[in-house]
Amino acid sequence: MEDLGLNASASKAASLRVRLLRAGGWTLSGHFIGLLFRLVSNLIMSRLLAPELFGIMAISSVIQIVTALLSDIGLRQAIVQHARAEDPSFRNSAWTLQVVRGCWIWAICLLAAGGLRLANLGGLLPATSVYAASGLPAVVAVSSFSSVISGLQSMKALMQTRNIDLKRITLIELSAQIIALLVAIPLAFYTHSIWAFVASGLISSAVTTLLSHFWLYGPRDRLEWNSEEIREIVHFGKWIFLTSALAVLASNADRLLLGVWLGPAELGYYSIALNLASVADGLADRLFTNVAFPLFSEVARNRPSEVSIVYLRGRLLSDSLLLATAGFLFAAGRSIVGILYDPRYAEVGQILQILSFGLVFTRFNLAHTLYISLGRPDYVTIISMTKFVSLLMFVPALFYAFGFYGAIAGVAFHMLPCALIVFFYDYKHDFHRTLFEGGIALIWPLGWLIGHAFSALVTSLKI
Repeated sequence: MEDLGLNASASKAASLRVRLLRAGGWTLSGHFIGLLFRLVSNLIMSRLLAPELFGIMAISSVIQIVTALLSDIGLRQAIVQHARAEDPSFRNSAWTLQVVRGCWIWAICLLAAGGLRLANLGGLLPATSVYAASGLPAVVAVSSFSSVISGLQSMKALMQTRNIDLKRITLIELSAQIIALLVAIPLAFYTHSIWAFVASGLISSAVTTLLSHFWLYGPRDRLEWNSEEIREIVHFGKWIFLTSALAVLASNADRLLLGVWLGPAELGYYSIALNLASVADGLADRLFTNVAFPLFSEVARNRPSEVSIVYLRGRLLSDSLLLATAGFLFAAGRSIVGILYDPRYAEVGQILQILSFGLVFTRFNLAHTLYISLGRPDYVTIISMTKFVSLLMFVPALFYAFGFYGAIAGVAFHMLPCALIVFFYDYKHDFHRTLFEGGIALIWPLGWLIGHAFSALVTSLKI
């Protein structure tokens, strides 16, 4: 009997490894293909549209993202982590909450659009700021309808994430990006209008939602309001709500603040640089969400003694990726922008170099995933609160001291206090390894050397 138990345990572990390899493969390939489409789209749109339209769209997107995450009640985490997520009543109640939340997000965005319009008519906004752009309220009102569409997305997608089965989810995301690109480019070519951005975003949400219902396996979703299940989801999500509220403010307050001080074109440059700097960060985030979170949750439930080993292995992968990219972008940022964009966007290169230091600190986001898996979302709440407060301190102080580029440095370095808190919690739970931290830091200079070699090659070839 003991041998049978050991064999069953070994079989489960082998099955988990296979699922993780498949999920990681689909996540990596999906991210790189999606990155290629986004890069092509961004390059084409930058030649068809004026830089200030990127600034207006950046503020519109931030308003919607802030509204969405300020109403986050942990539905995704509840489905992935909760023991009763397979229960139809629990799942349908979660879907009903998701639908209601999507409508709520749109309603708040409509109010924000109306407020911007009234403030602009009343002369309450600085004439040179992005918020004073005449088309911003309409863009916010229409583009935020995507939240209603996304709110109808099937729970099948979350169930497949829970089971670490990401093949079809990845294909759906890529399909939505391709179709959105095919919509955006001709619209931008013929109209040279910001509405090309808006239309592509709505189409992307619609494609994702439709395919989640009709192409993924699993039971159909239906509206159900089980008071007991709703209370349990809300109770589970109370820390998630607070964490998301702080995290979204910390992650998007940079553009909200810069939108007051900068004009649309300058904010457009910043937005483009931020997108480039976030390429590796986006890949890491997908791995954390789609692979690391379900993996940590399963290991914490079934093999808690192995959590430290699994966590450090994850750190080795994510830290190597992000530190190497940070060093590379610092050395080669201007060369990259010079290759990809026309001379109107030359300023993006220097902004990208400064923002690259943010990747040194975002690598610790893997710890946030671990803490939630261990049932300690309060840790993440404290880190998110620190991140928000430090952003509000770093960015304005450095802006008034050193101007625009000082504010960019504030964005890049404001997560330093959060990294110190992660060190403390890791040490408390015996996850910290001093030798590991010292050794992994050497990846940055390696990336820097590769970046310098890349820039020298570009210069010699006169690309």
